[in-house]
Amino acid sequence: MCPIIILMYHGYIRNKKSLCRQLGVEDAGIREEVEKNLLIEGYKKWGEEVVNHIYGSFAFVIHDDVRNETVCARDPFGICSFYYWIGSSGELVYSIDVRDIIDNEGYSKEMNLKAFQYYTMLGYMAGEETLYKNIYKLMPGQILICKNNKIKKEKYFELHYAPEYNISEEEWISRIDGTLDCILTEDRNNIDLTGCYSLLSGGVDSSFLLAKSGVNKAYTVGYDMKDYSESDDAKETARALGVQLEEEVISIEDYFDSLYGYIKKMEFPTTDPSTPVFALGMKHLSKVSDWCYSGEGADEFFAGYHVYKRKEEWNSSGAPLYVGCDGVMGAEDARVFLGLDNIFSLEELVEDIYKGTKGMDALYMMLGVDSTVWLEGDILFGAGISARKNGVNLVLPFLDRRFFELSSRIPAELKLKDNCGKYIFRKTASKYLNTNIAYRKKVGFKNPVRQWIRDERYRDKVEDVLFGDNSKALYNQTMLQKAWSNYLNGSDTDFRIIYSSYMLLIWYENVFPRR
Repeated sequence: MCPIIILMYHGYIRNKKSLCRQLGVEDAGIREEVEKNLLIEGYKKWGEEVVNHIYGSFAFVIHDDVRNETVCARDPFGICSFYYWIGSSGELVYSIDVRDIIDNEGYSKEMNLKAFQYYTMLGYMAGEETLYKNIYKLMPGQILICKNNKIKKEKYFELHYAPEYNISEEEWISRIDGTLDCILTEDRNNIDLTGCYSLLSGGVDSSFLLAKSGVNKAYTVGYDMKDYSESDDAKETARALGVQLEEEVISIEDYFDSLYGYIKKMEFPTTDPSTPVFALGMKHLSKVSDWCYSGEGADEFFAGYHVYKRKEEWNSSGAPLYVGCDGVMGAEDARVFLGLDNIFSLEELVEDIYKGTKGMDALYMMLGVDSTVWLEGDILFGAGISARKNGVNLVLPFLDRRFFELSSRIPAELKLKDNCGKYIFRKTASKYLNTNIAYRKKVGFKNPVRQWIRDERYRDKVEDVLFGDNSKALYNQTMLQKAWSNYLNGSDTDFRIIYSSYMLLIWYENVFPRR
Protein backbone atom coordinates (compact mmCIF):
# COMPACT_ATOMS: atom_id res chain seq x y z
CA MET A 1 0.00 0.00 0.00
CA CYS A 2 1.26 3.48 -0.87
CA PRO A 3 2.35 5.35 2.30
CA ILE A 4 0.99 8.60 0.82
CA ILE A 5 -2.67 8.79 -0.14
CA ILE A 6 -5.12 11.50 -1.18
CA LEU A 7 -8.06 11.62 1.21
CA MET A 8 -9.81 14.55 -0.49
CA TYR A 9 -9.21 16.57 -3.63
CA HIS A 10 -11.12 19.21 -5.51
CA GLY A 11 -9.55 21.64 -7.94
CA TYR A 12 -7.87 22.31 -11.25
CA ILE A 13 -4.10 22.26 -11.70
CA ARG A 14 -3.36 24.68 -14.51
CA ASN A 15 0.32 23.75 -14.98
CA LYS A 16 -0.51 20.04 -15.06
CA LYS A 17 1.47 19.19 -18.18
CA SER A 18 4.73 20.78 -17.06
CA LEU A 19 4.42 19.15 -13.63
CA CYS A 20 3.76 15.77 -15.25
CA ARG A 21 7.00 16.08 -17.21
CA GLN A 22 8.91 17.25 -14.14
CA LEU A 23 7.59 14.50 -11.86
CA GLY A 24 7.39 11.67 -14.38
CA VAL A 25 3.60 11.32 -14.12
CA GLU A 26 1.62 9.94 -17.05
CA ASP A 27 -0.58 12.71 -18.45
CA ALA A 28 -3.39 10.49 -19.69
CA GLY A 29 -6.74 9.44 -18.34
CA ILE A 30 -9.25 11.18 -16.10
CA ARG A 31 -8.07 14.69 -15.25
CA GLU A 32 -8.81 14.47 -11.53
CA GLU A 33 -6.89 11.17 -11.21
CA VAL A 34 -3.88 12.62 -13.01
CA GLU A 35 -3.92 15.63 -10.69
CA LYS A 36 -4.14 13.38 -7.61
CA ASN A 37 -1.10 11.46 -8.85
CA LEU A 38 0.68 14.79 -9.30
CA LEU A 39 -0.07 15.73 -5.71
CA ILE A 40 1.30 12.43 -4.44
CA GLU A 41 4.51 12.62 -6.49
CA GLY A 42 4.87 16.32 -5.74
CA TYR A 43 4.50 15.65 -2.03
CA LYS A 44 7.15 12.91 -2.22
CA LYS A 45 9.56 15.36 -3.85
CA TRP A 46 8.79 18.64 -2.08
CA GLY A 47 6.76 17.71 0.99
CA GLU A 48 4.39 20.47 2.10
CA GLU A 49 6.11 22.82 -0.34
CA VAL A 50 4.17 21.11 -3.14
CA VAL A 51 1.60 23.93 -2.77
CA ASN A 52 4.16 26.43 -4.06
CA HIS A 53 4.60 24.44 -7.29
CA ILE A 54 0.90 24.33 -8.19
CA TYR A 55 -0.89 27.01 -10.20
CA GLY A 56 -4.65 26.91 -10.28
CA SER A 57 -7.27 26.10 -7.65
CA PHE A 58 -7.31 23.36 -5.05
CA ALA A 59 -8.52 22.04 -1.73
CA PHE A 60 -6.84 18.77 -0.79
CA VAL A 61 -6.00 16.44 2.08
CA ILE A 62 -2.93 14.19 1.94
CA HIS A 63 -2.17 11.53 4.52
CA ASP A 64 1.47 10.52 5.03
CA ASP A 65 1.54 7.13 6.74
CA VAL A 66 5.30 7.24 7.32
CA ARG A 67 5.19 10.56 9.17
CA ASN A 68 1.74 9.75 10.57
CA GLU A 69 0.39 13.16 9.65
CA THR A 70 -2.41 14.60 7.58
CA VAL A 71 -1.76 17.70 5.46
CA CYS A 72 -4.62 19.93 4.31
CA ALA A 73 -4.26 22.88 1.93
CA ARG A 74 -6.35 25.51 0.16
CA ASP A 75 -5.39 27.57 -2.90
CA PRO A 76 -3.95 31.11 -2.48
CA PHE A 77 -7.21 33.06 -3.01
CA GLY A 78 -9.86 30.57 -1.88
CA ILE A 79 -11.39 29.53 -5.20
CA CYS A 80 -12.12 26.12 -3.67
CA SER A 81 -13.90 25.88 -0.34
CA PHE A 82 -12.53 23.97 2.67
CA TYR A 83 -14.32 23.49 6.02
CA TYR A 84 -13.16 21.60 9.10
CA TRP A 85 -14.17 20.72 12.66
CA ILE A 86 -12.21 19.22 15.52
CA GLY A 87 -14.24 16.46 17.17
CA SER A 88 -14.49 15.82 20.90
CA SER A 89 -11.73 13.21 20.69
CA GLY A 90 -9.45 15.52 18.71
CA GLU A 91 -10.25 13.97 15.35
CA LEU A 92 -10.14 16.20 12.26
CA VAL A 93 -13.34 16.22 10.20
CA TYR A 94 -13.18 18.10 6.88
CA SER A 95 -15.01 18.62 3.61
CA ILE A 96 -15.56 21.05 0.77
CA ASP A 97 -19.26 20.96 1.81
CA VAL A 98 -20.22 22.04 5.31
CA ARG A 99 -23.23 19.72 5.16
CA ASP A 100 -20.90 16.73 5.48
CA ILE A 101 -19.67 18.09 8.80
CA ILE A 102 -22.93 19.20 10.42
CA ASP A 103 -24.41 15.79 9.59
CA ASN A 104 -21.60 14.16 11.57
CA GLU A 105 -22.99 12.24 14.53
CA GLY A 106 -20.75 14.00 17.03
CA TYR A 107 -21.48 17.55 15.90
CA SER A 108 -24.18 19.62 17.64
CA LYS A 109 -25.52 22.51 15.55
CA GLU A 110 -25.26 25.91 17.19
CA MET A 111 -25.14 29.46 15.85
CA ASN A 112 -21.79 31.23 16.05
CA LEU A 113 -22.54 34.74 17.36
CA LYS A 114 -19.21 36.17 16.21
CA ALA A 115 -19.74 35.05 12.62
CA PHE A 116 -23.36 36.19 12.88
CA GLN A 117 -22.20 39.71 13.79
CA TYR A 118 -19.63 39.73 10.99
CA TYR A 119 -22.31 38.64 8.52
CA THR A 120 -24.71 41.31 9.81
CA MET A 121 -22.08 44.02 9.39
CA LEU A 122 -20.45 42.93 6.13
CA GLY A 123 -23.06 40.78 4.38
CA TYR A 124 -20.94 37.63 4.15
CA MET A 125 -18.91 35.26 6.33
CA ALA A 126 -15.57 37.02 6.68
CA GLY A 127 -12.51 35.29 8.07
CA GLU A 128 -12.09 31.74 9.28
CA GLU A 129 -15.23 31.40 11.42
CA THR A 130 -18.54 30.23 9.98
CA LEU A 131 -22.12 30.64 11.13
CA TYR A 132 -21.81 27.19 12.72
CA LYS A 133 -20.05 27.24 16.07
CA ASN A 134 -16.68 25.39 16.00
CA ILE A 135 -16.75 24.82 12.23
CA TYR A 136 -14.00 26.81 10.51
CA LYS A 137 -12.78 27.65 7.04
CA LEU A 138 -9.20 26.81 6.18
CA MET A 139 -8.21 30.21 4.90
CA PRO A 140 -6.70 30.84 1.45
CA GLY A 141 -2.96 30.28 1.27
CA GLN A 142 -2.94 28.12 4.40
CA ILE A 143 -1.76 24.62 5.23
CA LEU A 144 -3.22 22.70 8.16
CA ILE A 145 -1.22 19.79 9.57
CA CYS A 146 -2.81 17.25 11.89
CA LYS A 147 -0.49 14.92 13.80
CA ASN A 148 -1.39 12.90 16.90
CA ASN A 149 -4.67 14.83 17.09
CA LYS A 150 -2.79 18.12 17.34
CA ILE A 151 -3.44 20.88 14.81
CA LYS A 152 -0.89 23.29 13.36
CA LYS A 153 -1.68 25.95 10.74
CA GLU A 154 0.88 27.69 8.54
CA LYS A 155 0.72 30.30 5.79
CA TYR A 156 2.45 29.36 2.56
CA PHE A 157 1.20 32.41 0.64
CA GLU A 158 0.70 36.00 1.74
CA LEU A 159 -0.14 39.13 -0.19
CA HIS A 160 2.94 41.29 -0.60
CA TYR A 161 3.16 44.58 -2.51
CA ALA A 162 6.51 45.76 -3.82
CA PRO A 163 5.91 48.43 -6.52
CA GLU A 164 8.60 48.92 -9.15
CA TYR A 165 8.79 52.51 -10.37
CA ASN A 166 11.47 52.31 -13.06
CA ILE A 167 9.36 50.39 -15.58
CA SER A 168 7.47 52.10 -18.39
CA GLU A 169 3.76 51.75 -19.10
CA GLU A 170 4.58 49.96 -22.33
CA GLU A 171 6.67 47.39 -20.47
CA TRP A 172 3.93 46.80 -17.91
CA ILE A 173 1.44 46.30 -20.73
CA SER A 174 3.79 43.79 -22.31
CA ARG A 175 4.21 41.92 -19.01
CA ILE A 176 0.48 41.80 -18.31
CA ASP A 177 -0.16 40.53 -21.82
CA GLY A 178 2.66 37.99 -21.65
CA THR A 179 1.70 36.64 -18.23
CA LEU A 180 -1.89 36.19 -19.31
CA ASP A 181 -0.68 34.49 -22.50
CA CYS A 182 1.28 31.98 -20.43
CA ILE A 183 -1.70 31.24 -18.18
CA LEU A 184 -4.17 30.88 -21.05
CA THR A 185 -1.79 28.69 -23.04
CA GLU A 186 -1.72 26.26 -20.12
CA ASP A 187 -5.53 26.34 -20.00
CA ARG A 188 -5.72 25.54 -23.70
CA ASN A 189 -3.47 22.52 -23.09
CA ASN A 190 -5.96 21.19 -20.54
CA ILE A 191 -9.39 22.19 -21.85
CA ASP A 192 -11.19 21.43 -25.10
CA LEU A 193 -12.25 24.97 -26.00
CA THR A 194 -14.81 23.79 -28.57
CA GLY A 195 -17.23 22.97 -25.76
CA CYS A 196 -16.19 25.75 -23.40
CA TYR A 197 -18.03 29.01 -22.72
CA SER A 198 -16.84 32.32 -21.31
CA LEU A 199 -19.07 34.40 -19.05
CA LEU A 200 -19.62 37.83 -20.53
CA SER A 201 -20.98 40.93 -18.81
CA GLY A 202 -20.63 44.54 -19.90
CA GLY A 203 -17.28 44.97 -18.16
CA VAL A 204 -13.73 45.05 -19.47
CA ASP A 205 -12.63 42.03 -17.40
CA SER A 206 -14.87 39.45 -19.05
CA SER A 207 -14.47 41.12 -22.46
CA PHE A 208 -10.66 41.05 -22.28
CA LEU A 209 -10.68 37.44 -21.12
CA LEU A 210 -13.00 36.40 -23.94
CA ALA A 211 -10.82 38.17 -26.50
CA LYS A 212 -7.65 36.47 -25.23
CA SER A 213 -8.85 33.00 -24.29
CA GLY A 214 -9.62 31.56 -27.72
CA VAL A 215 -13.13 30.58 -26.59
CA ASN A 216 -15.71 31.26 -29.30
CA LYS A 217 -18.87 30.88 -27.22
CA ALA A 218 -19.99 33.44 -24.67
CA TYR A 219 -22.74 33.24 -22.08
CA THR A 220 -24.49 36.13 -20.37
CA VAL A 221 -27.22 36.40 -17.75
CA GLY A 222 -29.58 39.34 -17.95
CA TYR A 223 -32.85 40.54 -16.49
CA ASP A 224 -36.21 41.04 -18.08
CA MET A 225 -36.00 44.67 -16.88
CA LYS A 226 -33.81 46.33 -19.51
CA ASP A 227 -32.72 49.23 -17.31
CA TYR A 228 -30.92 46.79 -15.00
CA SER A 229 -29.39 44.42 -17.54
CA GLU A 230 -25.92 44.42 -19.08
CA SER A 231 -27.08 42.20 -21.94
CA ASP A 232 -26.90 44.94 -24.58
CA ASP A 233 -23.26 45.66 -23.66
CA ALA A 234 -22.49 41.93 -23.76
CA LYS A 235 -24.09 41.65 -27.20
CA GLU A 236 -22.01 44.59 -28.45
CA THR A 237 -18.82 42.92 -27.23
CA ALA A 238 -19.75 39.55 -28.72
CA ARG A 239 -20.44 41.14 -32.10
CA ALA A 240 -17.15 43.05 -32.01
CA LEU A 241 -15.23 39.83 -31.24
CA GLY A 242 -17.22 37.67 -33.65
CA VAL A 243 -18.28 35.08 -31.06
CA GLN A 244 -21.54 33.28 -30.46
CA LEU A 245 -23.51 34.62 -27.48
CA GLU A 246 -26.18 32.80 -25.52
CA GLU A 247 -28.33 34.81 -23.12
CA GLU A 248 -30.36 33.69 -20.14
CA VAL A 249 -33.01 36.18 -19.06
CA ILE A 250 -34.04 36.06 -15.40
CA SER A 251 -37.47 37.23 -14.25
CA ILE A 252 -38.80 38.04 -10.79
CA GLU A 253 -40.60 34.68 -10.81
CA ASP A 254 -37.36 32.83 -11.62
CA TYR A 255 -35.61 34.63 -8.79
CA PHE A 256 -38.11 33.99 -6.00
CA ASP A 257 -38.88 30.44 -7.12
CA SER A 258 -35.19 29.55 -6.84
CA LEU A 259 -34.22 31.23 -3.53
CA TYR A 260 -34.93 28.41 -1.08
CA GLY A 261 -33.23 25.80 -3.25
CA TYR A 262 -30.33 28.20 -3.83
CA ILE A 263 -29.71 28.76 -0.11
CA LYS A 264 -29.89 25.02 0.53
CA LYS A 265 -27.27 24.37 -2.14
CA MET A 266 -25.02 27.21 -1.04
CA GLU A 267 -25.20 26.02 2.59
CA PHE A 268 -24.81 29.62 3.83
CA PRO A 269 -26.66 32.90 3.18
CA THR A 270 -25.21 35.57 0.91
CA THR A 271 -26.09 39.25 0.72
CA ASP A 272 -24.92 39.88 -2.83
CA PRO A 273 -28.26 39.91 -4.72
CA SER A 274 -26.47 39.01 -7.96
CA THR A 275 -25.25 35.65 -6.66
CA PRO A 276 -28.61 33.80 -6.94
CA VAL A 277 -28.74 35.08 -10.54
CA PHE A 278 -25.22 33.72 -11.14
CA ALA A 279 -26.36 30.37 -9.71
CA LEU A 280 -29.35 30.31 -12.07
CA GLY A 281 -26.97 31.02 -14.93
CA MET A 282 -24.73 28.13 -13.90
CA LYS A 283 -27.74 25.81 -13.72
CA HIS A 284 -28.74 26.64 -17.30
CA LEU A 285 -25.16 26.64 -18.59
CA SER A 286 -24.54 23.15 -17.18
CA LYS A 287 -27.00 21.78 -19.74
CA VAL A 288 -24.63 22.64 -22.59
CA SER A 289 -21.14 22.75 -21.03
CA ASP A 290 -19.15 21.75 -17.96
CA TRP A 291 -16.33 24.28 -18.50
CA CYS A 292 -16.63 28.03 -18.20
CA TYR A 293 -14.20 30.97 -18.03
CA SER A 294 -14.89 33.90 -15.74
CA GLY A 295 -13.06 37.16 -14.99
CA GLU A 296 -13.03 37.37 -11.17
CA GLY A 297 -9.97 38.96 -9.59
CA ALA A 298 -9.15 41.85 -11.89
CA ASP A 299 -11.10 44.37 -9.80
CA GLU A 300 -9.22 43.45 -6.61
CA PHE A 301 -5.79 43.32 -8.26
CA PHE A 302 -6.07 46.41 -10.49
CA ALA A 303 -8.39 48.76 -8.53
CA GLY A 304 -11.71 48.30 -10.32
CA TYR A 305 -14.18 49.28 -7.62
CA HIS A 306 -15.50 52.83 -7.26
CA VAL A 307 -14.51 52.98 -3.59
CA TYR A 308 -10.82 53.12 -4.53
CA LYS A 309 -11.33 56.62 -5.88
CA ARG A 310 -11.90 57.66 -2.28
CA LYS A 311 -8.57 56.25 -1.09
CA GLU A 312 -7.49 59.57 0.44
CA GLU A 313 -10.08 59.02 3.17
CA TRP A 314 -7.85 56.19 4.44
CA ASN A 315 -4.53 57.98 3.88
CA SER A 316 -4.91 60.22 6.92
CA SER A 317 -4.24 59.40 10.55
CA GLY A 318 -7.37 58.54 12.50
CA ALA A 319 -9.07 57.17 9.38
CA PRO A 320 -11.81 54.56 9.94
CA LEU A 321 -10.94 50.88 9.65
CA TYR A 322 -11.26 49.67 6.06
CA VAL A 323 -12.78 46.19 6.06
CA GLY A 324 -13.89 45.89 2.44
CA CYS A 325 -15.53 47.55 -0.51
CA ASP A 326 -19.06 46.81 0.66
CA GLY A 327 -21.00 46.42 3.90
CA VAL A 328 -24.37 46.48 5.64
CA MET A 329 -24.08 48.36 8.94
CA GLY A 330 -21.63 49.54 11.59
CA ALA A 331 -20.51 47.63 14.66
CA GLU A 332 -22.69 49.39 17.25
CA ASP A 333 -25.79 49.13 15.05
CA ALA A 334 -25.09 45.42 14.59
CA ARG A 335 -24.69 44.91 18.33
CA VAL A 336 -28.09 46.51 19.03
CA PHE A 337 -29.74 44.80 16.05
CA LEU A 338 -28.60 41.39 17.33
CA GLY A 339 -29.00 42.17 21.02
CA LEU A 340 -25.37 41.34 21.82
CA ASP A 341 -23.61 42.45 25.00
CA ASN A 342 -20.25 42.90 23.29
CA ILE A 343 -18.93 43.82 19.86
CA PHE A 344 -16.54 41.43 18.17
CA SER A 345 -13.74 43.48 16.59
CA LEU A 346 -13.16 43.33 12.85
CA GLU A 347 -9.50 44.29 13.26
CA GLU A 348 -8.30 40.69 13.28
CA LEU A 349 -9.60 40.31 9.71
CA VAL A 350 -7.34 43.03 8.32
CA GLU A 351 -4.46 43.51 10.77
CA ASP A 352 -1.93 41.55 8.70
CA ILE A 353 -2.74 43.58 5.58
CA TYR A 354 -2.49 46.84 7.54
CA LYS A 355 0.93 45.82 8.88
CA GLY A 356 2.16 44.71 5.45
CA THR A 357 1.16 47.97 3.74
CA LYS A 358 2.08 50.42 6.50
CA GLY A 359 3.64 53.59 5.07
CA MET A 360 2.45 52.78 1.54
CA ASP A 361 -0.25 54.40 -0.58
CA ALA A 362 -3.63 53.53 0.99
CA LEU A 363 -4.67 51.88 -2.28
CA TYR A 364 -2.42 48.88 -1.50
CA MET A 365 -4.11 48.41 1.85
CA MET A 366 -7.56 48.59 0.26
CA LEU A 367 -6.62 46.15 -2.51
CA GLY A 368 -5.06 43.82 0.04
CA VAL A 369 -8.16 43.79 2.23
CA ASP A 370 -10.49 43.19 -0.70
CA SER A 371 -8.20 40.49 -2.15
CA THR A 372 -8.38 38.53 1.10
CA VAL A 373 -11.55 39.33 3.06
CA TRP A 374 -14.09 40.34 0.38
CA LEU A 375 -12.86 38.19 -2.51
CA GLU A 376 -12.85 34.97 -0.48
CA GLY A 377 -15.91 35.60 1.66
CA ASP A 378 -18.25 37.03 -0.96
CA ILE A 379 -17.19 36.84 -4.61
CA LEU A 380 -15.49 33.44 -4.73
CA PHE A 381 -17.84 31.85 -2.23
CA GLY A 382 -20.81 32.73 -4.43
CA ALA A 383 -19.21 31.99 -7.79
CA GLY A 384 -17.29 28.88 -6.78
CA ILE A 385 -20.09 27.01 -5.03
CA SER A 386 -22.73 28.08 -7.58
CA ALA A 387 -20.60 26.57 -10.35
CA ARG A 388 -19.56 23.43 -8.47
CA LYS A 389 -23.05 22.56 -7.22
CA ASN A 390 -24.27 22.75 -10.83
CA GLY A 391 -21.44 20.62 -12.23
CA VAL A 392 -19.56 23.45 -13.95
CA ASN A 393 -15.77 23.80 -13.77
CA LEU A 394 -15.13 27.53 -13.37
CA VAL A 395 -11.78 28.65 -14.79
CA LEU A 396 -10.43 31.92 -13.33
CA PRO A 397 -7.23 32.96 -15.12
CA PHE A 398 -6.95 36.37 -13.41
CA LEU A 399 -6.76 34.55 -10.06
CA ASP A 400 -3.64 32.63 -11.02
CA ARG A 401 -0.96 33.31 -8.41
CA ARG A 402 1.45 34.53 -11.09
CA PHE A 403 -1.00 37.17 -12.26
CA PHE A 404 -1.35 38.57 -8.75
CA GLU A 405 2.42 38.56 -8.22
CA LEU A 406 2.82 40.60 -11.39
CA SER A 407 0.06 43.03 -10.37
CA SER A 408 1.60 43.45 -6.89
CA ARG A 409 4.66 45.10 -8.47
CA ILE A 410 2.68 47.64 -10.52
CA PRO A 411 2.64 51.11 -8.91
CA ALA A 412 -0.66 52.37 -7.49
CA GLU A 413 -0.71 55.35 -9.85
CA LEU A 414 -0.88 52.99 -12.84
CA LYS A 415 -3.85 51.13 -11.40
CA LEU A 416 -5.86 54.24 -10.55
CA LYS A 417 -4.88 57.11 -12.82
CA ASP A 418 -6.82 60.27 -13.67
CA ASN A 419 -9.82 58.81 -11.84
CA CYS A 420 -9.72 55.77 -14.13
CA GLY A 421 -9.77 52.44 -12.26
CA LYS A 422 -7.85 49.51 -13.78
CA TYR A 423 -5.96 52.03 -15.92
CA ILE A 424 -3.01 49.83 -16.97
CA PHE A 425 -5.27 46.78 -17.24
CA ARG A 426 -7.61 48.69 -19.58
CA LYS A 427 -4.67 49.88 -21.69
CA THR A 428 -3.57 46.28 -22.11
CA ALA A 429 -7.12 45.21 -22.95
CA SER A 430 -7.35 47.97 -25.59
CA LYS A 431 -4.87 45.97 -27.71
CA TYR A 432 -7.72 43.48 -28.26
CA LEU A 433 -10.87 45.55 -27.67
CA ASN A 434 -12.12 48.76 -29.16
CA THR A 435 -11.92 51.85 -26.95
CA ASN A 436 -15.64 51.87 -26.16
CA ILE A 437 -15.42 48.37 -24.64
CA ALA A 438 -12.00 48.67 -22.99
CA TYR A 439 -12.96 51.89 -21.20
CA ARG A 440 -16.62 51.14 -20.56
CA LYS A 441 -17.68 52.31 -17.11
CA LYS A 442 -18.16 49.73 -14.41
CA VAL A 443 -21.83 49.03 -13.73
CA GLY A 444 -21.27 48.03 -10.11
CA PHE A 445 -24.08 46.31 -8.21
CA LYS A 446 -26.95 47.49 -10.36
CA ASN A 447 -29.73 44.90 -10.52
CA PRO A 448 -33.52 44.83 -10.19
CA VAL A 449 -33.55 42.80 -6.96
CA ARG A 450 -33.71 46.07 -5.02
CA GLN A 451 -37.08 46.62 -6.69
CA TRP A 452 -38.23 43.01 -6.65
CA ILE A 453 -38.08 42.61 -2.86
CA ARG A 454 -40.70 45.35 -2.47
CA ASP A 455 -42.86 44.04 -5.34
CA GLU A 456 -46.49 43.69 -4.20
CA ARG A 457 -46.73 40.15 -5.62
CA TYR A 458 -44.06 38.87 -3.19
CA ARG A 459 -44.16 41.41 -0.37
CA ASP A 460 -46.36 39.31 1.92
CA LYS A 461 -44.07 36.29 1.58
CA VAL A 462 -41.03 38.43 2.32
CA GLU A 463 -42.73 39.93 5.38
CA ASP A 464 -43.68 36.46 6.65
CA VAL A 465 -39.99 35.59 6.72
CA LEU A 466 -38.75 38.98 7.93
CA PHE A 467 -41.09 39.19 10.93
CA GLY A 468 -41.74 35.54 11.80
CA ASP A 469 -40.81 33.68 14.99
CA ASN A 470 -37.18 33.14 13.93
CA SER A 471 -36.75 36.83 13.29
CA LYS A 472 -38.12 37.69 16.72
CA ALA A 473 -35.53 35.36 18.26
CA LEU A 474 -32.62 36.81 16.28
CA TYR A 475 -33.26 40.48 15.51
CA ASN A 476 -34.34 43.73 17.16
CA GLN A 477 -37.82 44.04 15.67
CA THR A 478 -38.00 47.81 16.11
CA MET A 479 -34.84 48.34 14.03
CA LEU A 480 -35.96 45.81 11.42
CA GLN A 481 -39.42 47.34 11.11
CA LYS A 482 -37.92 50.81 10.70
CA ALA A 483 -35.56 49.59 7.96
CA TRP A 484 -38.47 47.82 6.21
CA SER A 485 -40.66 50.94 6.34
CA ASN A 486 -37.83 53.11 4.99
CA TYR A 487 -37.18 50.58 2.24
CA LEU A 488 -40.84 50.39 1.20
CA ASN A 489 -40.83 54.18 1.03
CA GLY A 490 -38.02 54.09 -1.51
CA SER A 491 -34.84 54.13 0.60
CA ASP A 492 -32.33 51.90 -1.15
CA THR A 493 -29.83 52.54 1.66
CA ASP A 494 -31.87 50.15 3.83
CA PHE A 495 -32.03 47.45 1.15
CA ARG A 496 -28.92 45.62 2.32
CA ILE A 497 -30.26 45.40 5.90
CA ILE A 498 -33.51 43.92 4.59
CA TYR A 499 -31.89 41.58 2.08
CA SER A 500 -29.16 40.28 4.40
CA SER A 501 -31.74 39.58 7.13
CA TYR A 502 -34.12 37.95 4.66
CA MET A 503 -31.44 35.61 3.28
CA LEU A 504 -30.16 34.65 6.72
CA LEU A 505 -33.67 33.87 7.93
CA ILE A 506 -34.27 31.60 4.94
CA TRP A 507 -31.02 29.81 5.78
CA TYR A 508 -31.90 29.63 9.48
CA GLU A 509 -35.31 28.13 8.74
CA ASN A 510 -33.62 25.42 6.66
CA VAL A 511 -30.89 24.67 9.23
CA PHE A 512 -32.85 25.07 12.47
CA PRO A 513 -36.39 24.02 11.56
CA ARG A 514 -39.16 24.67 14.05
CA ARG A 515 -39.89 21.74 16.30
